[in-house]
Amino acid sequence: MREGHTPVKGTAPVKGTAPVKGTAPVKGTGRVGAGSVDAMGWYWRLADAAGTEQHPEGFGAQERFPSQSDAESWVGECWRELLDVGVTQVFLLEDGRQVYGPMSLLPAD
Repeated sequence: MREGHTPVKGTAPVKGTAPVKGTAPVKGTGRVGAGSVDAMGWYWRLADAAGTEQHPEGFGAQERFPSQSDAESWVGECWRELLDVGVTQVFLLEDGRQVYGPMSLLPAD
């Protein structure tokens, strides 16, 4: 876990703790997803070029972050890997409300 990072309620570090039932490790976070799209917090909707929502294995589309900064840091760390699995744009949401997006993950020409 990154120094100074506090996991969202319902998540736990992967190393040394048991994951929350029904969840899988979230790529790039060292945590497991909360497992519920109804959970509150900051999260990303991942989409392809057509805007179709994507759920690539190993990426926590249901991962919740305690702050906008934490969510933006995660996508900043994982954007290349997201592109590799077909995600080309993302939408940031807080408690079900779209904050911004679509934001392209494609490199500028």
